[in-house]
Amino acid sequence: MAHCHCSMCRKFHGAAFAKLGEVKVDDFRWMNEKSHLKTFLGVNATHRKFCENCGASLIFVLSNDNGKLVEFCLGTLDTEILVRLDVHVLL
Repeated sequence: MAHCHCSMCRKFHGAAFAKLGEVKVDDFRWMNEKSHLKTFLGVNATHRKFCENCGASLIFVLSNDNGKLVEFCLGTLDTEILVRLDVHVLL
């Protein structure tokens, strides 16, 4: 788990920082269709994916992504978050 305090994450989440988790692609699945998923391309070549219906921030993809991991917004989980914070990203 990471808290990112960069200006883009603060704006994308409407908060002082983004709370992000990371899992292997094989361990990640969407609960609903991905047809409502939209992408914002950041000035730093990152992709920020969000729901076109409700505007919820969902996925963050680094510009140099290797496709092995999924970085997702922990606020989207319906379950308790049991992992502990690993890092604060201060950019």
